[in-house]
Amino acid sequence: MLNKKSRFSALILLVSIIAVSRNAFCAYAGSTVYDLISHAPDASWSSGAGVLPFPGNPADNRGFALFVDNAFLEDGSTWQRVLETHPQWVGGGWIMGAYPQQTVQSNVQLIVRIEFLSGATGTDGARFDVYFDEYRGLNVAPLRHTILSQVATLDDRLDLVTKDLDYLAGKKGNFIIYVNAGQTSGRDWAVWAEARVETKALPDLVIAEVRCDRNNSLIGVIDAPEPTHFLTKFHRYFNGYARHCCHSIACARLLQLECFEKVAT
Repeated sequence: MLNKKSRFSALILLVSIIAVSRNAFCAYAGSTVYDLISHAPDASWSSGAGVLPFPGNPADNRGFALFVDNAFLEDGSTWQRVLETHPQWVGGGWIMGAYPQQTVQSNVQLIVRIEFLSGATGTDGARFDVYFDEYRGLNVAPLRHTILSQVATLDDRLDLVTKDLDYLAGKKGNFIIYVNAGQTSGRDWAVWAEARVETKALPDLVIAEVRCDRNNSLIGVIDAPEPTHFLTKFHRYFNGYARHCCHSIACARLLQLECFEKVAT
């Protein structure tokens, strides 16, 4: 039978596992890694007519990219700031912004919300693309990965697209956003309401068992995913040596026990 010191060591081990899981996984789930809208001034902008400035001029028939504040969009919503990217004013016209080189992190995804400014009546729609040009060396052309290609029309709604970027993890290169006018460019007031790389929520953490490191004796098997069952089993195995001093918290679908303290006996 385990003595009091061994049981308390196992308690500390269990709490440490939970604490590390909280810091490593929960705190950063859903965090923005790179915002393509706020970093638009850092991108290199161009169209079929050549290099473009940022911010551009809405009267520039070469195409333009600029921020629109307090933007009223086709679905009736108002956004504090969006990125408008109007392609060159010709059939098949396009505009693109190439962002500075970076390395794609693991466990991230791309989130975009695209549509048109309110009043864009007459547009025949536009195609929104996001690419990643993978760097392969100074003397080798980059390898283009198409992350998404979405045709948007004036339909009084916002298009939300989410793309997993795990297949790009560790690769160095440039994100590129691109808009193509299609057959006509009239009133192609194309906007990116959101465009960001963010961390993904992680799956449930399941602790199968906890063993005492002194003699590898089994202390308890934790096999219930529900917090109430977890606490019941925890107290069953450690009753008399610890008590929880606050409640369980759901965060990124992980169970956390905020703190424990030793009960002097």
